[in-house]
Amino acid sequence: MRQGIVLDLKSAVAALAALAHEGRLVTFRMLVQARRDGIAPGEIARRSNTAPNTLSSNLSILAHARLIDSR
Repeated sequence: MRQGIVLDLKSAVAALAALAHEGRLVTFRMLVQARRDGIAPGEIARRSNTAPNTLSSNLSILAHARLIDSR
């Protein structure tokens, strides 16, 4: 396989693994629905009834998989 294809496969696996968790999937969906306006982490935690430390971990995993970024 060519190197570009391998990297794409690794990226796809990382993204799918990050989304293969209910809490992270809920968080990701909220962010997608918020579009470019984004949504504050506190608001995500409140809406999803997620503890702040758990949400922080979920956001970190999603960011590491390059599914989200912060501003």
